[in-house]
Amino acid sequence: MTATRGVTDGLYLGEVVLLVLGVVLFAVLIVAFVYQLRRQRSLKSLIAFFLVSIVMIVYPSIRSIQYKDGAITLEKMTRELNENPTDVKLREALDEKIKDVAPRVANSPKDAVKLARAQFDLGREDEAARSLERVPPSNADLPEVRELRTHIDQVDRLRSLANKVEANPGDQQSRGELQRTLAAADQVKWANPNALAVVSKAQSALGEHTKAEAAIEKAIRIAPNNPKIRRQRDSLVRNAQP
Repeated sequence: MTATRGVTDGLYLGEVVLLVLGVVLFAVLIVAFVYQLRRQRSLKSLIAFFLVSIVMIVYPSIRSIQYKDGAITLEKMTRELNENPTDVKLREALDEKIKDVAPRVANSPKDAVKLARAQFDLGREDEAARSLERVPPSNADLPEVRELRTHIDQVDRLRSLANKVEANPGDQQSRGELQRTLAAADQVKWANPNALAVVSKAQSALGEHTKAEAAIEKAIRIAPNNPKIRRQRDSLVRNAQP
């Protein structure tokens, strides 16, 4: 079963059917070839069918190989973006690669986490969550799956706790939880501009204004045309003025 999934990774149903029929036809032709050979009959009538079966096998195989190469490239580009999150050209290239890979990931659930990570790092949290839903239960405990889920949960928790502290600065329990969550988030190399904006919001809620300004400025460099992030930066600057 695993070997079969490897061959059909990223293939649409029609391509899988084409591949299976091509293999079946090729096997039947081998039997016919042996039969004709033993009877010393002409083999010319089989040649065209052999060519057809080969095309039926080769075309889906090429598409599967192209998909696998695309998935590997997607993972590599995502790692590079984590090291250099403000690289605009790399972000654009990753966006294009996502468009190539995303339609076929549904037929290769094990690669869904690669797509989800790329989407999350580009700031598409909703798309990333939907892609994670495609990860089969057997892969749910993989380190990369747990790591991404942890990052998504960290952002949600930071946002919730920051809102609580902003609404009630004297809530020591929420402040303590926010400090602990923020300490863990500070260990992450955030490439997601929305995540950085949430980190900045959390830092600001705790009075860490210098860190908050640095985080929001980085988010601006990543997503200069994001109006929500720009408004947050402007509000942060106004509140910091004496």
